[in-house]
Amino acid sequence: MRTETMNQSPPHHSKTLFEKNGVSLMATILSSSSTSDDDDHDGIILTLYLHRHTEKNVINPTTISLLVQALHVIDTHPILSHTNNKSLIITGIDHDDLKICKFFGNGFMRTERGYIQWPEARLGMRLTKGFAELSKDKISDYAVLREGLLTAKRYTSREALAAGIIDGEYPLEELYAAAFRFAVEGLPEASDNPLEYFDPKAYTEMKMEIWCTSYRALKFGKVSDLPHSRI
Repeated sequence: MRTETMNQSPPHHSKTLFEKNGVSLMATILSSSSTSDDDDHDGIILTLYLHRHTEKNVINPTTISLLVQALHVIDTHPILSHTNNKSLIITGIDHDDLKICKFFGNGFMRTERGYIQWPEARLGMRLTKGFAELSKDKISDYAVLREGLLTAKRYTSREALAAGIIDGEYPLEELYAAAFRFAVEGLPEASDNPLEYFDPKAYTEMKMEIWCTSYRALKFGKVSDLPHSRI
């Protein structure tokens, strides 16, 4: 077990739930009480760490298999299966120093370096059906979508934030703490905006409805599907 210090974070203790070949899953259990009872908590923040440095955290069949195994732990682990009050952070990290990390995806970027890009046009590739629909569902500004997809523009953190691609940008040393606070504030039972009758099944179905086209493309589509094919 390891315990980390987060700026302005509630009292907590942490447990490693999964660790294999450079992918690990840690549960940070929030508790305002003095007990260490895992069932008596104010929420759980899960952090999925990718630190496969020899492969530069590339997404390949091995990485996907490890991610599936880690996600299975989220669905089945005893301290997680009986609570809905949990959030997930996905991050690439230096395993020896929890302050050296990057939070990627539709979330946060570090300010000092790096970029976000749709590289397909630069690489002479087309988008898969699922990723094309996901991009259209997640990027509401058509001008940004057109520029990003058709020019393969590399967006800095400032440009990505202005374009609505990410939710925030922070210096490296503040990045994980910012993601952690965001995850705590987004817990279903968060004190500032609690979802009193939260139902994970209904919540999942609501998100499926909001992003129905991309869900169907990712769920039922194939990599070989033609661009004009129906889902």
